[in-house]
Amino acid sequence: MNMTAEIRNTRWILAAVCLIATSVGCGPKTTSQYEVRQIEMGQLASNAPKPDANAYAILQKTKSVGRFPCSLSVMRVKSGLPDDWTGEEPPADLSLQIDLLTEPKAVPWSELFDNVPAVTNVKVLNRPSVPFEQVTLTELVSAGRKQHTDLILIYGQNDLGAKRVKLLGAIYDTETNELLATIDAQVDPVSGLPTPPDRVKGDKRHEDPEWLTTRKFQDLVLHCVFDLAQRDTPSTTTRPNPWDRPGVQPMISPWTERLYDR
Repeated sequence: MNMTAEIRNTRWILAAVCLIATSVGCGPKTTSQYEVRQIEMGQLASNAPKPDANAYAILQKTKSVGRFPCSLSVMRVKSGLPDDWTGEEPPADLSLQIDLLTEPKAVPWSELFDNVPAVTNVKVLNRPSVPFEQVTLTELVSAGRKQHTDLILIYGQNDLGAKRVKLLGAIYDTETNELLATIDAQVDPVSGLPTPPDRVKGDKRHEDPEWLTTRKFQDLVLHCVFDLAQRDTPSTTTRPNPWDRPGVQPMISPWTERLYDR
């Protein structure tokens, strides 16, 4: 009896060890460390003409009035296209997925318009600004409006293979949902270039196609928004002077000559 019980216990132990080994590392791999992004311009701007390579296209039909100065929100998305997709234009009802930016990648967007008076504020939209994983263009533009921004840039990355990438984007007016512009950027690194002298040892950003393309894309967005501001006509209405009301006077310090008491 003791020998039978010992054999039975041994079998249970072996079965448990096999189960743990299978769940930990012996089973088939189902996930990949590298995610391939495949965004298409038709997903960001339906039926819009594609801009030239490394360029932007202004699509607003008439000059705006009083749009600038304004605030801008930025949202990166990724594609919901299936892997076996072969069509040229994606389905109109296809949802996009939020592609959240890490803080190091979000900071350059926040600082991009620091010296541009036409843009008063830049918000990088992450959760909880957009609480859902699957979203449509209309929902993204609405999220920009709810964050009290006047324009929204929606953009994504297209991995072309051989470590080459393309960035595509579209700028919308959050109040009218009007498509204002599209942007296309792609930069391939030049092999053999020395490391810039202002870089620390080991900094290889000049060889990184994603970093180079992102830098080019942000430069195009900067010039695109500046171009939109140049096409804007200032509003003819002026805000009323806050002192032009009965009984309202500027605050006077004890060191100021009390002209209002004369």
